[in-house]
Amino acid sequence: MRRFSFVCIVAVLLEFVCTLSFGIRPRVGLQLVGTFLALALLGLLLGAFVFGIAEARSQGLRAFIPALICLIGLPVAVMGSAYLGHSIRDWRFKRNLPRYMEIVNLIERGDLRSDSSFSSIALPDGYADLAEAVYAKTNSAGRADIIFLIGSGFPAKHAGYFYHGSGTNGAAPESTESWSHYSQIAPAWFRIDN
Repeated sequence: MRRFSFVCIVAVLLEFVCTLSFGIRPRVGLQLVGTFLALALLGLLLGAFVFGIAEARSQGLRAFIPALICLIGLPVAVMGSAYLGHSIRDWRFKRNLPRYMEIVNLIERGDLRSDSSFSSIALPDGYADLAEAVYAKTNSAGRADIIFLIGSGFPAKHAGYFYHGSGTNGAAPESTESWSHYSQIAPAWFRIDN
């Protein structure tokens, strides 16, 4: 039983770390491993429940400890670590906000070229850690709307930040409607997820 409990604890911890890492910076590999681990934990839960029933006569309620580890650990590992990962991602964004604003200023001054429709922009040296891909468009007044993609998942999950420089008095811009989840995290800035 100790060995089975240890396997359940290790599986819960691996799922927690994987989901936390995906919440901080989404990656396809992390999402696939996390999905596999969640399915493995469901299998362990079922196996632990059967084990508990089979061993209940000789070990009493202690036989259900592995099932309890899986039953409590799975939602904590998935939901708790996802929430913590998003919190860390938001903290990192706020810490890097001045650097993001430097990119906004470069685009709006014309030092980094953008079109009237979203086009890809290469980040200058020293800023590549901010995003995997950047798409920007500028309006006739030179104000920019910019998408900073920080990661992706499978099959078409993307995450990042949207800067809405053309401004609508704090209202969510039309460009955010194509994202399944968005929330304002700073003036003119939105966290976006598909």
